[in-house]
Amino acid sequence: MKKRVGLLGGTFDPPHIGHLKISTEAIKKLKLFEVWWIVALQNPLKLNHNRESFAQRFNNSKLYTKEHNKIKISCLEKKYNINFSIDSINKLKKNFRHIDFIWIMGADNFVKLHYWKQWHGFMEEVPIAVFNRPGYSHKALSSKAAHYYKKYRYLNYKKPMSDFSPPKWVFIWDLNERISSSYIRNICKENI
Repeated sequence: MKKRVGLLGGTFDPPHIGHLKISTEAIKKLKLFEVWWIVALQNPLKLNHNRESFAQRFNNSKLYTKEHNKIKISCLEKKYNINFSIDSINKLKKNFRHIDFIWIMGADNFVKLHYWKQWHGFMEEVPIAVFNRPGYSHKALSSKAAHYYKKYRYLNYKKPMSDFSPPKWVFIWDLNERISSSYIRNICKENI
């Protein structure tokens, strides 16, 4: 049987407790072997918003997760000069044929999924686990992606999602984490 690995993409500028919670919950709820954080070279929807360089964000993520042996930090996007999630997925699936990948994201990102490069192709390539974020659950569940892929929503995440071929997505309500990287950056600005 193939290993199941969760992928959490983001700028991680900075990494925070929300990233850890979504990762550890995904490992438990989706029965994952581990979660890989895909540190974005640059978020195409947030051009020039990174406060820290890639190297700083990568190193901060490694330091932040050092106590969590089931969370790995990936420099895939830097190594291959990739800037879009669809390209990351294609590269990972090509390089790791022995692994079943599941993309993990917060509800706030699912709301904007239809702005992603080749978002339909992305949905066709990998199952997606969407985790609740307060203030975004209704928007996520009524988003363009949710509406378009309504019949592919998977309601029983206790059975491994990788047993079924994409497009498939699940909404997991259990998390109620409000923290975000932009919130942390704003607090830091106010305290300078």
